[in-house]
Amino acid sequence: MSLLPEFKAELKQDSLNFGRPSTIEQAIPKRDVILVEPVFSPTIPSRDERKGDRRYHPANYKITRELLESKAKSDAILLHSLRRMDEIHPT
Repeated sequence: MSLLPEFKAELKQDSLNFGRPSTIEQAIPKRDVILVEPVFSPTIPSRDERKGDRRYHPANYKITRELLESKAKSDAILLHSLRRMDEIHPT
């Protein structure tokens, strides 16, 4: 996914830095805030709460505790807009 050109223009106008790293591992190390959004796609079915199935996103889209502990700044903040699927591992 990418930012819309008009949104990029607004960020540049306000002198805000932004980028588009190709992996989560590249994105996390220098960030103060990590915003995670679920990836919605016709090929990803909606989660069935009764079954508890949480295997909808590819591994390279998932945030784990191990990843945060090894790559993120110690004072980084992790945000999510909810409804969480499996993009953030629960433990």
